[in-house]
Amino acid sequence: DHTLRSLEHLNTFYNLIEKVDNDSVDLFFIAGDLFDGETLTYHTVETIMKKLAKLSADVFIIIGNHDTFLHKKAYQSLLKASNIHIFTKDNHKVSLEPVDVYGFNTSDFNQETLEKITLNKDKKNVLLLHGDIKNKEDAHYLTSLETLSKLSFDYIGLGHIHKHAFLKPHIAYSGNLEPLDFSETEAKGYIYGDLNQKNYTFIPFSQRRFIKTTLELNEQDILTTETQILEAINQASRAKDF
Repeated sequence: DHTLRSLEHLNTFYNLIEKVDNDSVDLFFIAGDLFDGETLTYHTVETIMKKLAKLSADVFIIIGNHDTFLHKKAYQSLLKASNIHIFTKDNHKVSLEPVDVYGFNTSDFNQETLEKITLNKDKKNVLLLHGDIKNKEDAHYLTSLETLSKLSFDYIGLGHIHKHAFLKPHIAYSGNLEPLDFSETEAKGYIYGDLNQKNYTFIPFSQRRFIKTTLELNEQDILTTETQILEAINQASRAKDF
């Protein structure tokens, strides 16, 4: 059921917020498309932002191409919590005592501005971007991996592409927390990192997976086919996955 699956997506994010709280995480990076269009109700957006506002962690949010509605006046009051930092075209930097975090929303990305940034080498430096850096045909193409690799950031977190990937040890797409359909059969989760150690790890976190299994069926009755299918998929996966 589509409604139940949508609630699972929401619940997975709530589970991650709880984990951030329980693990005493200092910095929580969201690289865009936290919300997918305006299909969510105002109440749901409000609930999510209130949960984020209660965290002791500083939360950094890029506005991606799917949640540009957050720019609207009606949502501005939800983004005012002291620990929630939203990047805008007029503000690409948030400076905290141990770290400087830079972020460019999808529509505000400017490579010339990015290359002119002078980093404070006495602090940790993080860059958040939302867009494609591999496919120049993508309408939301930003720049090349080669360009980003030349920058001296300790970590570069990317959003937009659903599939998790480390492009360099310190440059990564986290991907989405839950798969959307059978085109997304890879593991889904988040990236946990230590800026001091420069150690970043992908952690699977989804409630379900989409799994493709190929069977060779001979001329046989339907019961034999059913048995063959059941034997090919373990019981735990049948009860949970698609």
